[in-house]
Amino acid sequence: TNPTSTALFKALISVKGRNAIVLSPHPRSRRCIGETAAVLRRAIERAGGPPDLVLSLSNPTIESTGALMRHPRVAVILATGGTGLVQAAYSSGKPAYGVGPGNVPVYVDRSADVEAAARAVVESQSFDNGTLCCSEQALVLDRPIADAMLAALRTFGAHLCSEEETRLLARACTLRGHMNPDVVGKDPAWIAEKAGFRVPPHTTVLLAHQGGVGRDWPLSIEILAPVLSVHLVDGWREGCRVSMETLRAEGLGHTCGVWARDERVVEAWAMEKPANRILVNGPTSQGAVGYSTWLDPSVSLGCGPQAGNISSDNITARHLINVKRVAYTRRDWAEVDRRDHALAASLGGQAAPRGSMLPGDPALSSELREAPISSAVNASSN
Repeated sequence: TNPTSTALFKALISVKGRNAIVLSPHPRSRRCIGETAAVLRRAIERAGGPPDLVLSLSNPTIESTGALMRHPRVAVILATGGTGLVQAAYSSGKPAYGVGPGNVPVYVDRSADVEAAARAVVESQSFDNGTLCCSEQALVLDRPIADAMLAALRTFGAHLCSEEETRLLARACTLRGHMNPDVVGKDPAWIAEKAGFRVPPHTTVLLAHQGGVGRDWPLSIEILAPVLSVHLVDGWREGCRVSMETLRAEGLGHTCGVWARDERVVEAWAMEKPANRILVNGPTSQGAVGYSTWLDPSVSLGCGPQAGNISSDNITARHLINVKRVAYTRRDWAEVDRRDHALAASLGGQAAPRGSMLPGDPALSSELREAPISSAVNASSN
C-alpha cells in the first residue's frame, strides 16, 4: 500500500521515537522499498548515526514476516496491508498498530461549490495515482448538480466511461471480486489500454457509473488507481445511505468526504458516518494525511474498532514512545481523605474504607467536590 511513502514515514517516526525498524515489504514492492531503505540508511550515516537503524528484508516471504513479528527483540508492530496481515500482527502476541483498508465515498451536495469540488477530486485522486488508501473511491453525486460536476471533472482531464468501457474497466480492475494488483498506481491511459479501449494520454481519472454497491457493481470496491465509481442520488439522505453502504463494503472506520455549504448536511456526515476522518470541502488524499488540514501528519491511518484496529488516530511518533509518569501526592490529600472518611461514615452509619470515595463522587457535598486541585498541577510540573 503506497510502499515508498509508507516505508519512509514509518522509518522516520520509528527513528524519531528512538527505535530501530525492520521493513518487511510485500514481494511486489521489494525493490522500491529496498531502495527507499538505502536512501534512509545513507541519510542516517551522514548525520552520524548507525545505518542499521533502518533495515529491509531483501527476500520477504510470509514465513519471514511471521518470524519477525514473533521475534523476542521486536517491541511493536506497524502493520499496513490487507486484513490478513493486520490480523496476523494482532495475533503475534506483540503490541501492534494495524491500519485497515479504505473505500472512501465522497458526497457532493446540491449546495456544494461544484468547480472547487471537481478540481480537488481530480488533484486528490491523481496524487500518486490514487495509491493512498484515503483517496476518493466513490463519487456520490446529488442529481441537481451531477451533470455540472461531471462536466467540470472533464475540464480537469477526467474521462467518463461509456457503458461498454465501464464493463471492460471492471474486468481489468478486479479479480474474483477483489482489486487487481496489476493496476495499482498505474496511469489512466495504461489502465484503459489494458482494459481494451483508449483515452488521451493526459487523462487524469477514469470515471465509471455504478448503479449500486456490492458484488453486482465490481467498481464499487477499493481500487488503488485513478479510477472512480460514480453514483447518482436524489438528495443528501440517499447520499448518506450510499456512502454508508460504501464504507460498510470495505472501508469502515477509515475516511469519507462531503462537499456542501449546507451546514445541516455537513453535520449529518460528521455525526453519523462510521469513519474516523470526515473531510469537509477538500481533497480526501491530502486531507486525511494532514497535508491540507490540521490533522496529525501521517500516512498510517488507524480505523478504530470498526475495522478491528486498536486506534482511530493518525499514527505518529507519539505512538512509538513510552511515557513514564512520576506522580507526587497532592498537598491537600490528607485533608481531603479525612473529610471523605468522615462524610462516608456519616452517610452510611459506619466508616467507609479510607480512600474509597473520591472528590467528584455525586454522593459528596459540593464543598468537598470543590476541594482545591492546584497542588496536583504543581506536582506534575516539578
